[in-house]
Amino acid sequence: MAGGFADFEEFEGTCRRLLREGVPDVVPLVLDEQHPYIPLSIDIDGDVGVVLLLTPPRSEGGGQGPSVRLCLLQRHGDDWHYLGGGGGPTEDYPLAARRCAAELDGRYLRGQCFGHPASNVPRWLSWHAPTHFADLQAAAEVDVVRAGTRTIDVPFHGHVAVIMATRHKPLVEALAADGTPLQTVDLNP
Repeated sequence: MAGGFADFEEFEGTCRRLLREGVPDVVPLVLDEQHPYIPLSIDIDGDVGVVLLLTPPRSEGGGQGPSVRLCLLQRHGDDWHYLGGGGGPTEDYPLAARRCAAELDGRYLRGQCFGHPASNVPRWLSWHAPTHFADLQAAAEVDVVRAGTRTIDVPFHGHVAVIMATRHKPLVEALAADGTPLQTVDLNP
């Protein structure tokens, strides 16, 4: 069971498809046989991309709930190549309505997972700049997340995948619907 998934090829194919096609406007709210993975968010910066998925519990019959998995990929030619990822069970069911900042310890963006690629990736993968990625949980007051010059709409559930290939400090900013900056987060904590 590669990577802890019963059908790793299907999992990897889902990640590639989402980077090519984007997250659908409507996603299922529960995992089932027809929907073994539910897309939460994607982000692309140049030739690197990140996918955030809701996946089934890692162990059969365990008390563990579903997991949020972050997957890192890089474009090579016309295709995306899976580099790795990680994740785990969540405190709250990820497809629930967002909580306000007061319920998130006063933060508008809460980092669930931060990272950067390992140095043992294949030789044909070459980054032009250091790459940083994160799974951020946005409070109900946040409308978009700004990553450099890009803006990422925050979905109803608040989970936002962000990737930045930059030589500058990798800062993302939570913005209210009127454009007011609410909080800045460094992806390189």
